[in-house]
Amino acid sequence: MKQPFQSLIILVIVLLIQSCAAIIVGGVASTAVVTTDRRTTGVFIEDENIEIKTNARLSENKDLEDKSHINVISYNGVVLLVGQTPTIELKRIAGEIARNVPSVKRVHNELRIAAPNNLITRSSDSYITSKIKTKMTFEKNFDSTAFKVVTENGEVFLMGLVTKDEAETAIAIAKNVDGVQKVIDVMEYIPTV
Repeated sequence: MKQPFQSLIILVIVLLIQSCAAIIVGGVASTAVVTTDRRTTGVFIEDENIEIKTNARLSENKDLEDKSHINVISYNGVVLLVGQTPTIELKRIAGEIARNVPSVKRVHNELRIAAPNNLITRSSDSYITSKIKTKMTFEKNFDSTAFKVVTENGEVFLMGLVTKDEAETAIAIAKNVDGVQKVIDVMEYIPTV
């Protein structure tokens, strides 16, 4: 009986340590990202505001708050909704809420009709995302900072302002990472310079 309890405590401690490290590294990385991001500083900040406003509005809906797991990602005014919700109607409501947030240009509603996934799945998704980002970073002649990578239940979503060639490389990288079930392109294409 002690072994499962000890494993659970170790998992919680590891996740807490990762979260603290992510907050510290995230603060430093945010400054670096703004300087290398293809979005203007104003658009970068507006994307952050869109995420905050959308999450706040979603949490006002008791059914969505209590029965769903929804992640909101905004990139260049394009919102990606990923996670799980129990009904098609709640999925539709979540999409409508996101569409009505000021400055949102488009919504990709990729919510799945299912019960919210568990902590182990979410941890696995974080690990997949970190493996993809690491491979992108070490890819020659490739700007990994142009991409936002989101993994939900083994499905990888790629966002960014990228060229067609960059997108093809990113998709190939993501498809070759263990644990990836599917790669979904939600990127915006820019002309090759």
